[in-house]
Amino acid sequence: MKFWKLGVVALSVFLVGAVRGHSAPQTQAVRILQFEVDGRRIEKKFKIVLYVGNQAIEPTMNENSFVIPPSVRKQESVGVRFLCGNYNLFFDHVAVSSFDVDWIIGIDHEPFKQEYVETEEAKKLKLLYYISFVPKDADGSRLVVKVFK
Repeated sequence: MKFWKLGVVALSVFLVGAVRGHSAPQTQAVRILQFEVDGRRIEKKFKIVLYVGNQAIEPTMNENSFVIPPSVRKQESVGVRFLCGNYNLFFDHVAVSSFDVDWIIGIDHEPFKQEYVETEEAKKLKLLYYISFVPKDADGSRLVVKVFK
């Protein structure tokens, strides 16, 4: 009888451990496919800062990726700052759902690509910068920030 109770306890402990192992959150990361300026790839180290409310979070970097902190996953959107060389790009509201795909971050100067801005508006712009969200199996989207003269 004692062996039977011991077996039930051991099996219970094993099952609880197995369930916890499957429900543990996996580490997810956003991969930056490239940083480009006027269509030219820039090969420099970069840094990402995420803003949740008044808190600035520097996520763990792994080559061209950054790990998504658990506190970010609980938000609808966060601020994202991309720092590379002399560039300091801030994106005010990036949907957390956009963290499930790869990114291309870029800057466009005059003459602006027509896919980013219409001709009349281009006359008033100094530059624009963007994040292109690149899903693996669908069309992507783009978040564009326009800086006026």
